[in-house]
Amino acid sequence: MITIPEIQPIGEFLFPEKEVSTLSNGCSLSIIPFGPEEMVRIDCVVGTGPLYQSHFFVASFTHKLMREGTLHHTSKEISEMLDFYGASFVSNTMDNHTVFTLLTLKKHLKVMLDLFYEILFEPTFPENEFELMLASERQSFKMNESRVSVMANRGLKRCVYGENGTSGKAPKEEDYDTLTLDQIRSFYQQYYVINNCQFFLSGNIGAEVREALNARFGSISLVDGYQKEEPEYVIFPSAEKKLFMPKEDSVQSAIFVGRRLFNLTHPDFHKVSVLNTILGGYFGSRLMSNIREDKGYTYGINSILRRTSKEVLSVIATQAANQYVHPLLEELYKEMDRLCNELVPKEELETVKNYMLGDVLRSADGSFTVVDAYIGMTLEQLDLPKFFHEKTLAIQSVTSEELLELAKMYYRKEDYYEVIAGKLS
Repeated sequence: MITIPEIQPIGEFLFPEKEVSTLSNGCSLSIIPFGPEEMVRIDCVVGTGPLYQSHFFVASFTHKLMREGTLHHTSKEISEMLDFYGASFVSNTMDNHTVFTLLTLKKHLKVMLDLFYEILFEPTFPENEFELMLASERQSFKMNESRVSVMANRGLKRCVYGENGTSGKAPKEEDYDTLTLDQIRSFYQQYYVINNCQFFLSGNIGAEVREALNARFGSISLVDGYQKEEPEYVIFPSAEKKLFMPKEDSVQSAIFVGRRLFNLTHPDFHKVSVLNTILGGYFGSRLMSNIREDKGYTYGINSILRRTSKEVLSVIATQAANQYVHPLLEELYKEMDRLCNELVPKEELETVKNYMLGDVLRSADGSFTVVDAYIGMTLEQLDLPKFFHEKTLAIQSVTSEELLELAKMYYRKEDYYEVIAGKLS
């Protein structure tokens, strides 16, 4: 006889304890131990990104080109070393920081730390690699620019932040013509200094791992008097609430509806997340049930709370055949009106709560996922265990009455920008 396990309520999250330390030179070091596996992960976070660049693409080209050649190894040799030692190296840039991640077997730590050091502090930015990357990135840009979803997304940024706002400016293909290696090298010299770095060490951590990391990066001298100039962040929101971006050969149109909300520390954030999920945050949401399942206007529609370095945006996005754009928007706004005028039924709210609590568990499932969460929260100056605890409590305790009041504050359709890219029937 099969015994079905009892359903247990979700309790307290137990995260591995983060140790806050420094390298010998004073650089910030966070240590997050996990697992018996003989793996070590090192993340170096550099405090720079697109918000600091004076020319489009400089920030992304900088971190991508850094692994394309160093003082001691060519791009080909770097790739061969990573393959030979079974290691991985990735880099990614966001608004105001760039993350470099090395994952390696513990027994190969020394040689991989040396390579990691070369990529971070001894790149040569070869001209031939720059030209190859320039051609490749330009081609990708041209292909993406023809997609209505990309057009609508950029159009929404233009509306929310303003065409001349810091986050509202959009690159053009011509910007590749004026991108130079000198700009990239200058950007690197200005921001890629040890003073502007913080390190995260995770995995099977012992004294020998700490000593190896400190020997390689703690011996770098800080730059005397280094001060990073913070960029001005300006917003010029559009007075017009609707924007149409024509693309005559398109058989589908992209629809983006959105607005600015608040930052991650706002007391309403977690409970508004529940509202967002009810509206369009999972497969059984109201938008999916109405617009996809019932009306058949689209294959998919979702509502997200998009986090940026400065704030949270509420964004509803979908694509539909041109003839369905207007009826789809009508149904979308009906669902927003329902949130603002009707209590969420108890059964629906319980379903969403259970879904979201399960999603919270999934977001903390796995060692690397937890490390990613720790890095993200640290960069946003938030305490990870406290954040998850508050999120869980908010989901469990929120009522239909609270959600109705929050909807009236944050989901009034007249507060949202509407962007359509494509061809209207």
